[in-house]
Amino acid sequence: MALNRQSDRDRLRAQHDYELDVKSEEEVKALMNHLMHQDEILLQIVNRLDRGDNEMKRLLRRLEGPDNSTGSQAPHPEGAKRPT
Repeated sequence: MALNRQSDRDRLRAQHDYELDVKSEEEVKALMNHLMHQDEILLQIVNRLDRGDNEMKRLLRRLEGPDNSTGSQAPHPEGAKRPT
C-alpha cells in the first residue's frame, strides 16, 4: 500500500514538473520574441541616427563650400563688419 502511494506521489510530481517545464519554455520563447523585437527597433534607431549624421556632415561640407575647404578663413562673428 505504501508503495502505491509513493508511486502516485512520484507520478504527480513528474506531471507537475512536466507542466512547469512547458510553461517555462513558453515564457522563454515569449522573452526571446520580445528581445528580437527590441533588437529590430534599436537597429532602426541606429540607422536613423546614422542617416542623420551623414546628412549633417553633408550639410556641413556644403556650408563650408569649396572656398573654405582649407579651413584658413575663420567665420566672421555676429555683427562684425566684413571688408568691402
